[in-house]
Amino acid sequence: MILYALIQLVDAGIKDIIVIIQSNCIAQCKEILRDGKHLGINNIQYVPHPLESKGMAHAIQLAEPFIREGEKIVSTCADVIIENGIKDAVNDFISQSKGARIAAFEMKDTAGFGFLEYEKDIITNYPPKDKYRHERGIVESGTYMFHFDVFDKIKKMPIPKKKESDIRDLFNYYIKTGNLYFSVVDGWWSDIGNSLEEYENANKRYERK
Repeated sequence: MILYALIQLVDAGIKDIIVIIQSNCIAQCKEILRDGKHLGINNIQYVPHPLESKGMAHAIQLAEPFIREGEKIVSTCADVIIENGIKDAVNDFISQSKGARIAAFEMKDTAGFGFLEYEKDIITNYPPKDKYRHERGIVESGTYMFHFDVFDKIKKMPIPKKKESDIRDLFNYYIKTGNLYFSVVDGWWSDIGNSLEEYENANKRYERK
């Protein structure tokens, strides 16, 4: 799964990589990824993540010491496969002077996914996941793009009571100022971490391939 995520980043032109992973998995991860050169990576850093998760946004904050002020950041979850890659979404973000951007997918049934409300290409609301929301729309894919000022925003956030609630809190900072954008990515994708059913469907797809 991590290989899929890294190949998506490299194909989008991102070759300085920070792998944020639980400390007890770093040695095993290094056996697979090594220094990343064989994957086209210029530089790779392994950053330990506490076993007790504080949420996605606070995991992103762990990357701050390795990023120079003014640089842009692409964060992707390693339990998501985006078959056609994220290059177009990243290119949209490169020309973006401020704010954040989410890679999104259009779905016929958005129940249980990160549903996004929007006007034009600006996200206006990111409500909690709802497994009963059976309607067409766009959902976030677990790939997020930020300017360096994201770290200041995360530091102002309270530690969440629920593990995943802090990424929604972070997005709300951008939504309030009208600076959270999205790019729709075409093709097949799977949030394998979302459910056992998603995992099994993806596994069957790649068995056939």
